[in-house]
Amino acid sequence: MRVVDRKYQWVELFRDSQRDDRGRFYGHSFWRDEVSGRISVKDMSGDYPDETDDGPLWIDHDRPVQFHFEDRLGTADVGRATIPVIAERDTRSYVVGVLWRDAVDICRRLQLRACVDRKVHDLLRLLVDVCLVDKEAAQ
Repeated sequence: MRVVDRKYQWVELFRDSQRDDRGRFYGHSFWRDEVSGRISVKDMSGDYPDETDDGPLWIDHDRPVQFHFEDRLGTADVGRATIPVIAERDTRSYVVGVLWRDAVDICRRLQLRACVDRKVHDLLRLLVDVCLVDKEAAQ
C-alpha cells in the first residue's frame, strides 16, 4: 500500500509475527519512506509511522541488532532481540523489542548486523556441541 502526504511517501514492507491469543496482529511493522529511502518501525498507536505516539523511528544501521535473554518475572528467560532506532522527534537512540525469529528475518531483509550477549553465545555453543555429538552418534 502506498500513501502519499506532504512530507512522506510510506510503503509497508513487512510485519513481525507477534499476534494476540486470537491471532490478531499486535506487533511492529516496517515501512520505507520513498522520499528519503529510510526504513521506519511502526507500532499499533497509529496508521503510519509519522502518526504513531513516537513518530517515525528510523532504523539505525550503525548499531547492531542485539540478541539476549529477558528475565520474565524471575520465572524464565525469554529470547528477545532489540532493533536499534533513532527517533525523528528528538534524534535520540532507542530500541524496539522483537522476538528472536522476527529479529533474524529483520536482519536478513534489512541487511542489519547482529550481536549476541554471553548467555546467548553460551547457548549457541552448547547447541552446536549437542548437534555434533548427535551427528556422530547417528553414524
